[in-house]
Amino acid sequence: MRSFVLAAGLLLLFAQAARAQSVYWVEANYAAPEAHRVLNDGIGVATFALGAATQPEGLAFHEGQDKVYWVESAWNGARILRANPDWTGTEVLLAGGSAFRGLALDEAGGRMYWTSSNLSEGAKIRRANLDGSNLQVLVELGTSGSNPRGIALDVAAGKMYWADLGLGQIGRANLDGSSPETMASVSAPWGVALDLTAGHLYWSSHQLGNISRMPIAGGASTKVRSALAYPAYLAIDGPGGMMYWIEAGVAGQKLRRSSLVVGGSTQDLATVATYGGLAFSPQPLVAAPPAAPVTEFALGPVTPNPVAGAARIEFALPNAARVRLVALDVRGREVATILDRDFPPGAHHATWSGRTAQGRAAAGIYFLRFEAPGVVHVRKCVLLP
Repeated sequence: MRSFVLAAGLLLLFAQAARAQSVYWVEANYAAPEAHRVLNDGIGVATFALGAATQPEGLAFHEGQDKVYWVESAWNGARILRANPDWTGTEVLLAGGSAFRGLALDEAGGRMYWTSSNLSEGAKIRRANLDGSNLQVLVELGTSGSNPRGIALDVAAGKMYWADLGLGQIGRANLDGSSPETMASVSAPWGVALDLTAGHLYWSSHQLGNISRMPIAGGASTKVRSALAYPAYLAIDGPGGMMYWIEAGVAGQKLRRSSLVVGGSTQDLATVATYGGLAFSPQPLVAAPPAAPVTEFALGPVTPNPVAGAARIEFALPNAARVRLVALDVRGREVATILDRDFPPGAHHATWSGRTAQGRAAAGIYFLRFEAPGVVHVRKCVLLP
């Protein structure tokens, strides 16, 4: 019976849209704010109404919990909330705030970080535990024009980055808020995101209509996309080589994606009413009937995730093939070979307890890379201490 359930689960996950992943976004429409989700190829847009005047803005996805988190930019009574991927089971984690903007999660550390731009109290960067407890103000940005929006974390390096729309700066500090500094002076940055695989920092220039990047270690910037209509928040899928962003132009507002290649083509995924936060998740949304046959090489979700003991990774093969499954750190370095051998067709699984040739890997985020003839799939894994 267990093998039947396992195979059925794999078929549910794999037979349709095996390569499809998910994009979530919110729209800060004052009268009728909405939340959305869609496959990363633009198929299957789902829309969920949110409370009027709540003005949802920053958004993040917690892979281990399979939850969406978002903040509100309302001037009074702004909240931080989380819910299931279909926006059911909403929980209010923190209330009574003002002008909350960008949001980022440290899954392994169990914390959330966000920016706020209420100039009367001073722009700030705060953090709290994922349940809203232990609220801390990390960086005081003052009342002299600072307007922080997007925020991104490099947990392994102990750094956070934010886009200051008002001051025209990309800021950086340690995760405890110490040693704040200006990393780059740029025009009207709004969204900020990290590609830790390639070591790049990305940002959107709202007024110039550009998306640019620079090495996280420092160096010259490169314009990746131009002639955009007021790009706002953005998200990066480093292992997949893709980026996603919201354009908030007066006409033709849209959710878009493109490769990370400079000057590459752009694809429109959905129309939007106004700007808002967005998040990419490698988890698929579409499932097939249990009776559907395995027709593609595919990799299932990591369970449990986060991982305290051993993670189970399920995969399916339409025919006999050699499978290589490795663990990569956030810098894209291979830290463990989990599998490297031939398998017959059908449903299989592997386990990883965080072991490497040097011992157990440090707590943090890892990517499990599945390779079979002609295909590559990647799943994110959070390893706990």
